[in-house]
Amino acid sequence: MEKILISWIARTNDFAKNRVREDGPTMCFHRFHWDHSFHVLLAAEADKDLQKQLAERIRKEFGHKVEEVTLPVENVLDIKEIKGKTEKVLMQYRHHIVDIFASPGTSAMQVAWYICYTTLGLKGRFLQTRSPKDSKSGKSELFALKFEKSEQPLSMMIFEEEISKPAELKSAESVCLTPALKELRKKALPAAMVDVPVLILGETGTGKELLARYIHDQSYRKNKKMLAFNCSAIGHELLESRLFGYKKGAFTGAEKDTPGLFHEANGSTIFLDEIGDITAYTQKSLLRVLQEKEVLPVGGRKPEQVDVRVIAATNKNLRKLCEEGKFRWDLYYRLAIVELIIPSLAEQGREAIETMLRFMLEQTAKKYKKPVLKVNPDALAGLLSYPWPGNIREMENLVNNFYIYCEKEVRLSNLPRYILDQQTGPSLSMEYVEKQHIIKVLNYTGGSRKKALKLLGYRSYNTLLSKIRKYKIDEIIPTSE
Repeated sequence: MEKILISWIARTNDFAKNRVREDGPTMCFHRFHWDHSFHVLLAAEADKDLQKQLAERIRKEFGHKVEEVTLPVENVLDIKEIKGKTEKVLMQYRHHIVDIFASPGTSAMQVAWYICYTTLGLKGRFLQTRSPKDSKSGKSELFALKFEKSEQPLSMMIFEEEISKPAELKSAESVCLTPALKELRKKALPAAMVDVPVLILGETGTGKELLARYIHDQSYRKNKKMLAFNCSAIGHELLESRLFGYKKGAFTGAEKDTPGLFHEANGSTIFLDEIGDITAYTQKSLLRVLQEKEVLPVGGRKPEQVDVRVIAATNKNLRKLCEEGKFRWDLYYRLAIVELIIPSLAEQGREAIETMLRFMLEQTAKKYKKPVLKVNPDALAGLLSYPWPGNIREMENLVNNFYIYCEKEVRLSNLPRYILDQQTGPSLSMEYVEKQHIIKVLNYTGGSRKKALKLLGYRSYNTLLSKIRKYKIDEIIPTSE
């Protein structure tokens, strides 16, 4: 086990006019406080030349070992981006004692160090220095900071405010969050902060890709577009070439080297839907990506490095497929470092179904630039008793149908036959029973309200009229005096 120091270079404090400062924090640390096997010196790609200059100066003046690590940081003030990339470096050294030297770098880098230190559980200290000119002793002073670790992950606390924002402010797509989906997003948020594969399980139409996009949008890779691909859409041979690319002459029609989706998603996230449908050969190739961070194009001989986060999804039971020998256990464990299960609409219950339905009616009204449709009680009862096997996607499709064929209100007669046939039974509420009884009596009297009044036993004619208006019986059966 080695003792390692890790830090960023400080463009302002470590350098003056692009030359190494003798009184900079990094040089002072090596001069006065060095007690390590080697130094992992981080820098953004834009500062690569400064990093090299500082590393060579340390080697020459102190004889200390320095490992230069350059990271593709687009914004040195983006805490999430910096945290995600430094975290990956830290995990490479997790079996050693790692001292984080937080003094050099931007404020965002220091916050990212703090998050990593308090959440990753690494061995080592959190170090800061005070320069000779700022210390009372006139010497460089070293401090080891200690923190109380919260039971709640810091990444959750920092972005707690963000998750409470309206969904439309956090995503290009407006999303209805039922109580169950809100809890699922809370569970997904810490996973978004850590750059590991995620496996999303759920029935068809539950919104697996929406959850994948949410995870991507909360990660440091958010500035690059997430690519989504359905693995069951094409055959095995085409799937390999689409995912991993191919070389010129690899097959008939391969007239030039062509990159695959993993090349196109480099530095971003790829969402692989229907992952349970891929062949054993493709499973092996995907395992290489997850283990080695490299792909082998079809017809190629040399693996090519890629930096891609994989989010996979399926509506199948992968553990069962593994037990049956149809899916690799090692691939499953690589994919399921974080496993998220989206509950179906039926599992979420009637209240969630009604919440989702109201939301979709409002959103679809905006789409068609129409007033929001109302749903009469009977139609609502039918919709709430339906099990929704196609989940959110099926509901979305049906609501669009409503806006095409309904004027102001959705009635029981507007529901598809397959929903009416699958109702568990009529409502047993007093209102439902009363309405059905009035309709039955009016049918018996040929629509005569006065004759129906005598049979029903209401005390006044106005009472019967109010009931007919309340239940909108005139829309079901024509009536007269």
